Amino acid sequence: IHGVLQYIMAFPSVYEMFVEDLTTVRKQHFWEYFSGSTLNSRWTERNGISGDGTVSTSYAVMADEVNGGVKISSNTGTWGKTALSFNGKRQFDATASVMIFNGRRTGHNIGYNITGLNDSVMTWDNAPQEVGIKNYSGDSSFKVITSDGTQQSETDFNPTVAVDTNFHQFKIINTSTSNSGYIDGVLGLSKTTNRPTGKVQPQMLAMTYYAEQASVINQINYVECYNT
Repeated sequence: IHGVLQYIMAFPSVYEMFVEDLTTVRKQHFWEYFSGSTLNSRWTERNGISGDGTVSTSYAVMADEVNGGVKISSNTGTWGKTALSFNGKRQFDATASVMIFNGRRTGHNIGYNITGLNDSVMTWDNAPQEVGIKNYSGDSSFKVITSDGTQQSETDFNPTVAVDTNFHQFKIINTSTSNSGYIDGVLGLSKTTNRPTGKVQPQMLAMTYYAEQASVINQINYVECYNT
């Protein structure tokens, strides 16, 4: 331990322990383990039926279970939504970034989870710049979903991976030519249509299906995002 402390103290900063070229500015990089009893203040909750959402009752709570992370329950109404985001602080490049997360869909057996990078605080449709992974109980496979700000589209993983309610590790790699989705380390799709090109933020959404009133849960226990 003494030797380790001496090694650390030889550097004036943590950054200099890992980067030799000090003329290069390190790019944006964050990670979140969703531990403890309260949600970190970097996250802003929005819930409701449409629009930006106003929070009168919180639907995002820390799970009281081992490695449970945060449970984001959809607002209980027709097309009810709940989302966590950086509240409009778009720090990541949709054409040069990576997002990694561990998550699952639980709660009511009909509904949506979408987790990814988005320039809005609660919406996944044609208007936002977005790239994410969709877990919808009515689909046969996980999907990569994107929008260029005008048109949204989604494509099944290939080979297809059946949607379920288990935890999986997901990874989204965004480049200037494609948005690639991985599940448990296996490439499922490199999507080249309707691709976002702007600045985006992490967003985690749970949404009920039409006419369903019970909550769908997007449960996340790890998120990491960085620019490349």
